[in-house]
Amino acid sequence: MRKIGSDIAAGAHAVEITSLFVKNPASTGYFFHYDYLWPLVSQDVPDAPEVYENISLATDFDTDHGYKKPPAWHVWHLDKLGFRGHADVYMGVFWNNKRRRVEATYPNCTVSLGSWQPDEPLWINLSGTALYFSPGAGLADADVAGHLRAMLNVTFPGVWCTSSAGGINIRSRAPGYTFSISTSANLSVVQGTPSLSTAGAEGDWEMIDTISPVMTQGARNWIRDLASQLHQAGIPASFAFSMECYRPPSAMAARYWDGAPVDLPVPSTQMHFGSRVRAYLKQMYKECADQLAAAGLPIVLQFGETQWWYFPNDSGMPFYDDGTKADFLARFGRPIHRFLANTDNPADDQQTADFLRDRIWDYCSEVIDYVRRYHPAAVFECLWPLDANQGKPAPNSGFRRLNMHVNLPEQWKTSGYGVKYFRAEGFDYDVRQKSAVLMKQTMRVPLGLGRPADECMYLAGIFGTADPPYLQAYSMWKQTDIGSLCFWAFDQFCLNSRPVP
Repeated sequence: MRKIGSDIAAGAHAVEITSLFVKNPASTGYFFHYDYLWPLVSQDVPDAPEVYENISLATDFDTDHGYKKPPAWHVWHLDKLGFRGHADVYMGVFWNNKRRRVEATYPNCTVSLGSWQPDEPLWINLSGTALYFSPGAGLADADVAGHLRAMLNVTFPGVWCTSSAGGINIRSRAPGYTFSISTSANLSVVQGTPSLSTAGAEGDWEMIDTISPVMTQGARNWIRDLASQLHQAGIPASFAFSMECYRPPSAMAARYWDGAPVDLPVPSTQMHFGSRVRAYLKQMYKECADQLAAAGLPIVLQFGETQWWYFPNDSGMPFYDDGTKADFLARFGRPIHRFLANTDNPADDQQTADFLRDRIWDYCSEVIDYVRRYHPAAVFECLWPLDANQGKPAPNSGFRRLNMHVNLPEQWKTSGYGVKYFRAEGFDYDVRQKSAVLMKQTMRVPLGLGRPADECMYLAGIFGTADPPYLQAYSMWKQTDIGSLCFWAFDQFCLNSRPVP
């Protein structure tokens, strides 16, 4: 876009657009594309025509509208749209945690030191660049190898060398970096696997949980900046983490009965509720709370879809990581029951069903106690998806009665145990099925638990290209006393040009 004029008087005007190039007669694909002229009157962005004190947009940190945008951008847009309700910030599954490369292979070779004479040149040529060293008398083989190592390391940023008395090992710094190599006669080369001239395997990036802080510096800075902007604007917000993570250590993965990890198409892996996962997420929540406190924003932390995964594989439900099985055996002196489907009756083994439900609360309780040790005023909420837990409403045969039992701890039904807010969602019902009946049922879940309206929240889906029942969600919410309505998510609101209600 280019500005072509200013201070233009009222009336009719002619604009001439001329090409500054001459078309090459031999070319058939050289065109000038004209789009439009846009007459504008310069002015400040207007204030919101209406202010919605209890409506907001959710932000997903992992999206281009999340970590790639400065927090001031988010809050400015919320303010100009008039959305001043309780915001929802999900910290995602990819970019908030520290990682290490695993399962990678690096091109490498070993250069052995043969018989050499003082002042006789040794040389190594890497991909056309030769380095020379003429060792003096009295040097040991280890000294010579050490000099070759230092010479290569200081010259070539693409390799890393180590040395011993017998010679040097040359390794590419990245799996995709390859090099040719030749040497003087008093050196010999043995190629590794893969050879120095063959690209290795890129591997993957595994989350690191045995490090403090567990959250990256960039994510912590972003949280603090966003919290500071929200605080200055007077907009409350919840910050959420879930049981999903991209590539956690395998010991942290939830498991099906056959031992397969619960890998999701996000791509991510569902984690279990055992001690190692608890230790990691307790630290993650605490580090987030540290940033909110430093910014002056009231601390509200969300258990984002903190439940057992909702769907079975061919062997059964995904409750059966080693820690869960071992803890059940230790407590009850027998193996845990095998549930096959989310529609199973919890009464088929009530002891197992209650154990699984209470395991979620044990995790939540640990997180709450740990964070409040440092931030006594911290507030917590849960995000609960009716669609994934219910499936079809009872008495339909598709009613997921097992999910409805194990994924709803008794302690979430009232704020007396530490979970102040209950936020319901049902993206399958609003975005996919577009069912106003099921949307209304979802919205009223926390009210049905007996919670007061100011503790109840609704997260409405607005993603996808086909229009969801956006205005219906707003209209139904207006007819209730539910404290907060939040649309998921900010990026979809922008990408699909959703209107304000």
